[in-house]
Amino acid sequence: MFDIENGQTSRQIIENLHTKNLIKAEWPMLILMKIKETKIKTGAYEIPKGSKLVEIFNLVASGEVKETKVTIPEGYRIEQIAQLLESKKLTAYADFVAAAKQYEGQLFPDTYYFALNSPAIEIINKMLEDYTDRVSGLDVAKEDLIIASIVEREAVKDDERALIAGIYRHRLELGMKLQADPTVQYGRDSNTVAKLNTANASIFDFWQSISTRELLTVESSYNTYIIPALPPGPICNPGLKSIEASVNYEKTDYLYFLHKDGQIYPSKTEAEHDQLRASVLGAKIN
Repeated sequence: MFDIENGQTSRQIIENLHTKNLIKAEWPMLILMKIKETKIKTGAYEIPKGSKLVEIFNLVASGEVKETKVTIPEGYRIEQIAQLLESKKLTAYADFVAAAKQYEGQLFPDTYYFALNSPAIEIINKMLEDYTDRVSGLDVAKEDLIIASIVEREAVKDDERALIAGIYRHRLELGMKLQADPTVQYGRDSNTVAKLNTANASIFDFWQSISTRELLTVESSYNTYIIPALPPGPICNPGLKSIEASVNYEKTDYLYFLHKDGQIYPSKTEAEHDQLRASVLGAKIN
């Protein structure tokens, strides 16, 4: 398999062919590309062993890609993955959402290669297999995955993930509401998308800022400002670092945290948290 990425120049493509020992010299291919003035299509090409230079040129010039490369970012929810896959013509938005709805949290964010117009279930199965491989050796319970998904949407830096997971664990132990903003965003967006047709849902912009009023008014089983427990399921598909942080969380006395300029500020009491909000964020405290 030989991958041609978006934005690569002809010279970069040729250099990669040479580096992978697919061509003996760079200049003949460069001359061919200049003479033919060929536009190369991005994607993954299957180059048979022993292919001659002209055969390789004809293949990458044909645009007959074997598969298309797609990178699923950490923290995407199912609908965002569907939007990305549809934008690359890998599968239909509606088909993917319908087939994946029970797998939120287990569609592992990674780089994949899929054929154009693949059945949604084939893509889902490949992502589920990747998830299983990646978490092998970790005892990941449903609770762990739910917390990992919240950590994924909350954390700014890797070294704070275990602390954030520990804060949420501590709140649960004390019977406190999690009061995690991303859970409200998830519930709000789910309510909105449920009312949209497929065309509008496929371009919906998820994870927009949440207002103070929405934190207390969004009616959803995912709104942890209202429900005194974990939400019923993950709110996104977390990466391995968030999953590891959730399983191997940091035991802590902290119960609150906030961010400013990439820095986390934890606190043990609501009074300390309010003081930090005032001093660090300049927020007015009622």
